[in-house]
Amino acid sequence: LCYVVVFAAVVLAIRKWWSRTGCFFDAEKSWPTVPLGKLLLIAAVVGLLGLASYPARHFFPSFSAKRSPSPPAPGPNIVLIILDAVRADHLSAYGYARPTTPELDRLAVRGALFENAVAPSSWSLPSLVSIFTGLLPHQHGSNIYVPQGTAIRTLAEVLSSWGYETAGFTANLYYGQSSWGMDQGFQVYEDDSLSLRHNLARTVVGRTLIQPLYGYCIQLYDVFDRRNAREINRDVGRWLQRRSTQPFFLFVHYFDTHDPYYAPPPYDTRFGRISEAALRRMYSNEGLEGRRRLTHEEHLSLIAGYDNCLAFLDEQLGQLFRFLASSPAWSNTVVIITSDHGEAFGEHASSRHGANLYREVLHVPLIIFGPGIPAGLRIPYAASLRQIFPTVLDLVRSGSIPPHYSLRRYWTPGFRPEPWDDEAVSELLSDCEGPEPEAIISLMTSELSLI
Repeated sequence: LCYVVVFAAVVLAIRKWWSRTGCFFDAEKSWPTVPLGKLLLIAAVVGLLGLASYPARHFFPSFSAKRSPSPPAPGPNIVLIILDAVRADHLSAYGYARPTTPELDRLAVRGALFENAVAPSSWSLPSLVSIFTGLLPHQHGSNIYVPQGTAIRTLAEVLSSWGYETAGFTANLYYGQSSWGMDQGFQVYEDDSLSLRHNLARTVVGRTLIQPLYGYCIQLYDVFDRRNAREINRDVGRWLQRRSTQPFFLFVHYFDTHDPYYAPPPYDTRFGRISEAALRRMYSNEGLEGRRRLTHEEHLSLIAGYDNCLAFLDEQLGQLFRFLASSPAWSNTVVIITSDHGEAFGEHASSRHGANLYREVLHVPLIIFGPGIPAGLRIPYAASLRQIFPTVLDLVRSGSIPPHYSLRRYWTPGFRPEPWDDEAVSELLSDCEGPEPEAIISLMTSELSLI
């Protein structure tokens, strides 16, 4: 409604100016007197109707329950949740001093918690594609200029061919969009491409006027079309109420813990208030090199802002799981909660993520619970998120893959670890093209990290 009012005000202001100058309006009349003026007025009305049509999608959802021609699959429902930019050591379930994630703590004791889960890369696109395909970044090739390739079958595609209803919901404004191939295999995929805010942000006015004003005057360095976990939960809930009776694969990607770490009230002050001075230095790299490093207080304020976002996200996860638990399908649902990568706060002279392969940007949470998974299990071995792909296939159709590829082996009675059960490989490819692109490779175990 705010966008519609602003748009209408702009149209009226232009009309008033035109009537004074006499360019397109007769000062004694209310409507255009020349063809160009009439054409501009019609365009304004059409634009206004177009803007008003965007909110209608929330009352008439674009998705519907699509049935696969395949017979219903016998396996459990699968819920895969990605918490963007969440490092494991900031979750209270992983020993963090602050009570950032009480909801996740309660969920973690219901199943298996991997103490040393490792992301395939330190930024979203290559890591997400590795999760969906089981391949290393150099194998699937997705990079800063290269989307997910259609030649490789994804987890959603396999499950869809097995009779699963597949749906994805993402708040990742950058590499979660369907234009990067992330919707491959999903019958329903909800990103920001149809939202009013996102499309307004991509216009010339949005890029040159609205976003700069928002990013410098309202929320420093933030984007005004970001959706929070509460909005994602709303869309997920609508789909769950309208889905078919088939087993489902649900993918949810939250973006609340991604920089610049602004949590909505009252969570914005849960552990302290984030410093705008610290954000300015972090984004300009002043706090990473030279004389103007972040002060101790500024550093603590960044961490407080991040922890505030974690607390808000955790509360919304609790809301989602209470809603899921009210469904009859809940008793046959496996839930996987993890992150696409971690986050740095000054360790190794770096902030945020995507620049290196140190532990702080690779060590992520991984919690799996559901039927057949023992409660209260903590697994100390290094495990790669690439193993989520074969693990889901194994849980859906036992025996469909060799046992040593699946994380299921860690909670199988009689498990005896082999040397490869405590190692995980990660990669960071450069954005340079050529026959031999530069790359960084990491090998992590529960005790060491080799780069």
